[in-house]
Amino acid sequence: MWKPSIDARVYSISWTRGLICFVNSRRADIVRCTYASGMTNVLRSSRLAFHAALIIAVCVRAPLAQESISDPQQGLSGAIQALFTRDFEAGKRRGCAIVGVVDHAATWHRAFGTLAKDVDRVPDLDTVFEIGSLTKLFTATLLALDVESGRFALDEPVAALLGADWSVAQQGERRVTVLDLATHTAGFPRLPRNMAPRKPVDPYADYDEARLRDAVAELAFSSPIGERYDYSNLGYGLLGFALAKASKASWQARIERDIAAPLELEATGYPHPQSAGDKGREDRVVAPPHSLNGMRGPRWHFDALAGAGALRSTLGDMLRFARAQVAPPKTALGQAILATQVARRKVRDGVHIGLGWHILDKKFEGSSASEPVLYHSGMTGGFASEILVVPQRKLAVVILANQARGASAEALSILEFLVGRQAEAQRPAAQRPAATKEGEKSGAGKRP
Repeated sequence: MWKPSIDARVYSISWTRGLICFVNSRRADIVRCTYASGMTNVLRSSRLAFHAALIIAVCVRAPLAQESISDPQQGLSGAIQALFTRDFEAGKRRGCAIVGVVDHAATWHRAFGTLAKDVDRVPDLDTVFEIGSLTKLFTATLLALDVESGRFALDEPVAALLGADWSVAQQGERRVTVLDLATHTAGFPRLPRNMAPRKPVDPYADYDEARLRDAVAELAFSSPIGERYDYSNLGYGLLGFALAKASKASWQARIERDIAAPLELEATGYPHPQSAGDKGREDRVVAPPHSLNGMRGPRWHFDALAGAGALRSTLGDMLRFARAQVAPPKTALGQAILATQVARRKVRDGVHIGLGWHILDKKFEGSSASEPVLYHSGMTGGFASEILVVPQRKLAVVILANQARGASAEALSILEFLVGRQAEAQRPAAQRPAATKEGEKSGAGKRP
């Protein structure tokens, strides 16, 4: 029995000594890609064990830094170096990780490790990674574009987008809407019951329209529609498929036309499973994937469920995407981006979900009130990705890695460092602490 997944499920968030913990209120688990008899088992853990599962490590090779601009925050380079040093020296990660920061209009990045043990190349802004469930943010933006343009409303039943030849299960008179799907409150299971991949190491590649049609017609709901948050790759796959069908354009074509082109995301796209799409565009290099155990892992491809996790991108593109979140363009796309950031449904106390984005009410040290932090993670069989955005502060952190090991703790620590530096910069000079070694002032990188 295999149980493929795209990323760690996010049910609720607790902030524990600098770590983000994602905990289901009914059971604690993190879902990795996987097949019980294959590469990586589904990992179910207690709250304590879960903390350890979220710590990213980086390759044993000496880190090589690359910066797009000079360090925009004094000590940032040292703080990130300190965060990763212990893990890459311990050899816990194969491959590489690349970290990017947006601070208002400025961007900064630093790379660690090499693409693989036998590929002595450092990742850069143009290195291509699978971004897994960060894809859902793009699908949600397509939805917001359609709603903002007046094509339909958020309470539109998804069946209306699919057409008369589709049947979507419902509960009495309650039909599944696009809002239900976009907020993971449709009562859909995480995965369709009829997934039976020919190649378990590439589980989504042959899940086609016919299987999707059968799955939604005979759906067994996991909860009442609209009442409970249940993270669903099936739901987002259906949403992306329905948006494409309603617009009479493919999902990937809409991503490129409506989001990638306006934001100048030149390397963000989706290779169809039948294409020779494992090569980078032009001279871009696709990072080789590594499974959680450090062995070379599989690349993933998608068909009907592309909207849930198919995209590949680069740090350069994801920094442009993140910058658009903190400073949306004054266009229809900008309005759609703002619409994705609005809390729509409650996950639990202090945690809501917008269109795609999980929204955490976070009170930073020294702040008098909490503020929204937008968050999402992604994971495939050989890649992991993280994005954190604080729109009010115009800050964002992006981490891409070519191993299926998350980096939520590191992303949060970097974000807290940036917020602390902003607060320090606003103090009168006489009230600022004396300078210490780079990265030590904030305590960033110190393990609890």
